[in-house]
Amino acid sequence: MNFHLVSSSLRWLLVALAGLVLSFSPVYAQYADFSRQVLVSEEGSEPRDEGLAMADARANQGVLTTILWYLPNRVMDLIDIFRLRLKVGPGLGVGFRMTDYAAFYGGSQYAVYLGLPGPRYPEAFRYPVGLEYQRGIVLAGVDASDDLKHPPRYGFSEVDAGLHLFLIGAEAGIDPFEIADFLSGLFLIDLRRDDYPRVPAPPLPETGSVVVNQLIHPEFETDPKPESFVSYAARLDYLERNVPLRLQGGMRYVDQRFAAEGQPLEVQPPMNDLSFGIFIRSIVGGTTEVEFKPDVNLDVALPNLERRVSLFVESSSSDDLPGRDSLEQEDKGVTIGARRKAEDWNISVDAGIRAKWLPELYTRASWKPNWEWDAWQFRFEERAFWESDDGFGNLTSLAVHRWFANDRWLFKENTSGKISESTDGFEWEQSLAVGRVFKLFDENRRANRRSIGSDDAISGYAIKGSIFGEDDAVTQYRILGTYRFALYKDFVVCDFRTGPQWRESEDWDPELRIDLGMSLIF
Repeated sequence: MNFHLVSSSLRWLLVALAGLVLSFSPVYAQYADFSRQVLVSEEGSEPRDEGLAMADARANQGVLTTILWYLPNRVMDLIDIFRLRLKVGPGLGVGFRMTDYAAFYGGSQYAVYLGLPGPRYPEAFRYPVGLEYQRGIVLAGVDASDDLKHPPRYGFSEVDAGLHLFLIGAEAGIDPFEIADFLSGLFLIDLRRDDYPRVPAPPLPETGSVVVNQLIHPEFETDPKPESFVSYAARLDYLERNVPLRLQGGMRYVDQRFAAEGQPLEVQPPMNDLSFGIFIRSIVGGTTEVEFKPDVNLDVALPNLERRVSLFVESSSSDDLPGRDSLEQEDKGVTIGARRKAEDWNISVDAGIRAKWLPELYTRASWKPNWEWDAWQFRFEERAFWESDDGFGNLTSLAVHRWFANDRWLFKENTSGKISESTDGFEWEQSLAVGRVFKLFDENRRANRRSIGSDDAISGYAIKGSIFGEDDAVTQYRILGTYRFALYKDFVVCDFRTGPQWRESEDWDPELRIDLGMSLIF
């Protein structure tokens, strides 16, 4: 039995979100200045900035004291870089984070930890053993977790991943700012201002949540987080309202950078094209395969960037054949870039980077004309693309669709072919699908008889048959039945797909494929 855990897409999505939003955002400086803490003066009357208090302490520190503390401080700075812990205790949870802004967590755990505890600031020392409680959900840095005793203490810039299953868990991470603090400390520059001897920091709050810092744009303020949530429904409602606001605020900071001097700012449009999902594929046959894969999509307009450019993030390779779903596509990390459209010519041009262990540049240009004939609609696409690792390629596809039975049912057909420097010959697919659509996110698409994809539907069912091949040989046959339904309002949507398939790579032995998916659609 082979089990494959595919997590690089989510990891690099977090890199992309953190890098693109925070690196351009002035609000990042609010938390990147880690040294600012308010302390009470010796008289107990007026608050003092920790930087001033630390400067006073350094001024009174002699050369001998600096020399004696040099080696212990460098050792502590080195330990601060790493978080590597084992946990024991009841719970179930998983977490990823690339700074507080791009933090993800879900679960509940009450554990004792042992190991390197991570950054000690603002504390003077962190013990390698202790208690840690956390419960709730964190999505894109929006914290819907409860305030509990012994909360996790993360540095703002920390990169971390953890998993807790029932009675045991593990967590590993590094803090890039602590790396800079260690390197600068070799030259007696204390960026973190945590060297000994130091001014004692005020005691930390007795309770806390998973994410401490909340980045807020004044035009897109998020709701205050309650100390506890009465139910998971309340957590989901909080995330549904506030995740788009937080990301929209970050995009607003980016977009403001491109506004011409003296020109009024264009209004930032609502963030409607945003989704987070997790999918599981199981194939039962001669061998059993289980694969997990996250799926994230974001497309937001930047109206002040020459009024025509949008930013997009996607975790699947959109240059693959259209009939291959995200679980089948080659994992190329996170695709992130800018898109410019010439609507009158049905042309769009993308350029950006695929964030992988070894990032690669890419660009693509697409021509997408549409035609209608009676109730039939035809969508043609001719796409040329280039990737720094795989070279040039071309994708051609023709999609046909037709609504019928009072627009309750939909027929779809797709013929596609792809050739590139990285593939062995010409890849192609032919698929037919028919389905009953109960509810759409945008019912205007039904009223206007526009084509839809599975992500446009809230609920419905369909059956789809596909044939895949290379050059003049067939490599796979597949028939899948799909049932899609809303689990919570129109926000949490689930997919169930199952059916037989036959692959040349498995000597045409019959296999049963079962797919499960859950998405948060904002």
